[in-house]
Amino acid sequence: MTLSVRLFLQWTLTVCCVWTGLVWAQPAHLADSKPFRVDAIGVADGLAQGSVYYMLKDSRGFMWFGTQDGLSRYDGRNFQTYRPVFASYGLLKPGSIRGINIFGIVEDPDGNLWIGTEEGLNRYDRLTDQFELVRLNKTSAQRTTGRILPFFVDETNLLYLSDAEGLVRFAYRTGKRTVLAADLRPPKEYDLQSATVRTPAGDVWLHAAKGLMRYSLADGTVSHYFSDRPNNVVGPVQAVFSFFVDADNIAWIGSATGLIRFDYRNKTYQIYSMAG
Repeated sequence: MTLSVRLFLQWTLTVCCVWTGLVWAQPAHLADSKPFRVDAIGVADGLAQGSVYYMLKDSRGFMWFGTQDGLSRYDGRNFQTYRPVFASYGLLKPGSIRGINIFGIVEDPDGNLWIGTEEGLNRYDRLTDQFELVRLNKTSAQRTTGRILPFFVDETNLLYLSDAEGLVRFAYRTGKRTVLAADLRPPKEYDLQSATVRTPAGDVWLHAAKGLMRYSLADGTVSHYFSDRPNNVVGPVQAVFSFFVDADNIAWIGSATGLIRFDYRNKTYQIYSMAG
């Protein structure tokens, strides 16, 4: 069974479990209410490509879908798709997005989008409906190269993973880049691209070849969990398909053996095996 199929099945199972819980948890006065309507949208409706690996609902209510063949914006009725547009002699038109494989989308407080592709980091300006490939600094003509996965942004800084640089903090208002951990790179598995997160506690969680890694922004340390590395902190080796870190800093991990509740601070975990 391929990784994509496994992820789909796990996602389907999770949705079914959540849906079942919501149905059973409904108050009595809602039991006879009309069912939810679920619509399927796809390539026939204007979506750029069928493999959607990143989604973002922005502050204006638009849905953005990152695919393997372009970026799509959905307003609830219609799609607008962005791909590289070439002029004569094969030159890219100014304002066109660079790259077609979308690895990450984040929105800054000003409403601008930052999109990572195989060509680097793009900034989308809503006012002009155009893209700009970000330069390394304002005085250099050199640009970022290789896959970039932006996963967090606030009023001043953007965090991303890069094939060329590792884990980077980018002060996008000044153009200053700081490489936080050169050995932390985007995962090779395309299906896992959108999993990297920064938590309110100040940690960056990301996939490893086996298990998970946690990078502390406070002290710059990297901890390995459920990995096959000699410095593994806790847990048996696991193939991790998905994870979520909740408000209590408990990591919920979807693995080949079942759902894992992981308290990294107390170094304890519990595995909920799949029935059957």
